[in-house]
Amino acid sequence: MRSYFIYITFIFSILIIGCACKRGLVPVKNACPQLRCEMRYATEDNFTGQKLYEDPECLLLASTAGKLVKVQNELQARGLGLKVFDAYRTLDAQKKMWALLPDRHFVEDPDKGPDHCRGAAVDVTLVMPDGTELDMGTRFDEFSEKSRPDFFGL
Repeated sequence: MRSYFIYITFIFSILIIGCACKRGLVPVKNACPQLRCEMRYATEDNFTGQKLYEDPECLLLASTAGKLVKVQNELQARGLGLKVFDAYRTLDAQKKMWALLPDRHFVEDPDKGPDHCRGAAVDVTLVMPDGTELDMGTRFDEFSEKSRPDFFGL
């Protein structure tokens, strides 16, 4: 009976470690507590009008999180900061987004291995020390010509 208990404990530990590591993702707030996170797709305050995932924790690949921390530190020295609206998202959430807006200028095709689904992409804005968002020319989730990466008229 004791060996059965040890075996079950061992398997359970492997499952917990596997889930916690989630493809090498790390909680960004652990690396950078001063970073502001408002995970919009864990709320109804996004273009879909629905919660696309339950867990509002901001997760990224360790290498991506490190780059984000570096930018946050450089901005903080200038009296600014970052606010994260989206980071890692599940493939299921990506599929829901694509079903509503199948436009590669704004939403990645879930069949193409989106960067968000790997924890390698982040949606951010600039904020003042009190958290006030700076005007970036468009609001979050605006899908117009002005929010395309190749638009330079702001």
